[in-house]
Amino acid sequence: MNKTCYKVCLQRKGVCFDQVSDSNTEFVSAVGHELPTEFVLGYQIGQTTTPKVGRIFVFDSQRNAERFLSILGYNCEHRYVRVIFEGLAENVGAPKYLVDSYKVTNDMKDFWQTKKRHRAINHWRAKHVPKGTLTCQAFTPYKEVFRYQR
Repeated sequence: MNKTCYKVCLQRKGVCFDQVSDSNTEFVSAVGHELPTEFVLGYQIGQTTTPKVGRIFVFDSQRNAERFLSILGYNCEHRYVRVIFEGLAENVGAPKYLVDSYKVTNDMKDFWQTKKRHRAINHWRAKHVPKGTLTCQAFTPYKEVFRYQR
C-alpha cells in the first residue's frame, strides 16, 4: 500500500556526511549522522530514495513526526537543521520494534534480515517504536512542511 507519510531529516549543510555517496544530496535521515555508513540515506524533493538494506522509517502524520523531533531534542545537536518532509511512501508497513544498538552494522543487518522473527529478539535491546511510526520500501519527498533551526 502506498500513502502520504512524513519523514524527519537533517540538512547536510555544516555537517560532515562523507558516507553519503551523492554529494548533491542535501538531506539525510534524522539520525543519519549516527548510523553505519551503508545505512545512511539521502533525500531530495522529487527524488525517490530506496535503501539497499532494510526499510525507511516514516510517520503517519506530521504531528507524530514533530513528536519524534521533540524526542530527539530540539536543544540537542542544535547545529543541525531538522526538517519534516511530506511525501509518498511505497509499500507501507508497521514495525513493532526497533533495534536499540543501531550504531553497530551487524546488529542493523541482523535486525532487517530476521524481521519476521521480531518476537524472538533476545540478543538485541529492542525498544518500542515512537507513536505513528511506519516503514516503507521507498520514499519520495514532495514538500517541506516543517523546519527547525536555531
